[in-house]
Amino acid sequence: MNIELGEIKMEKLVWSDIISEREGEIYIKAGFSKTFGYGKKPVILIVDMEYGFVGVDPEDDIFQAIEKFPKSCGKEAWKAVNEIKRLIEMGRRYRIPIVYVHS
Repeated sequence: MNIELGEIKMEKLVWSDIISEREGEIYIKAGFSKTFGYGKKPVILIVDMEYGFVGVDPEDDIFQAIEKFPKSCGKEAWKAVNEIKRLIEMGRRYRIPIVYVHS
């Protein structure tokens, strides 16, 4: 689905096969097709980094992790923990606010 609204043109997107043309027009009209850049006041948002999501043992595969916490992801999630740690350290070094949220 290609949608045009004024000067905005939305090429085929991931969800194009599951939303109607009308919904696509609504998304564009509401501004969801725009890019916004990084802004002037960045923040690091850490979402769901808790045992219930990653599990308690970095060696557990996803099936072992699910036995302990039904929504945990095991090794796959633990791979991200060290990267997120590096991001947090960088954020602190540059005094970027860090916000932790969970569902």
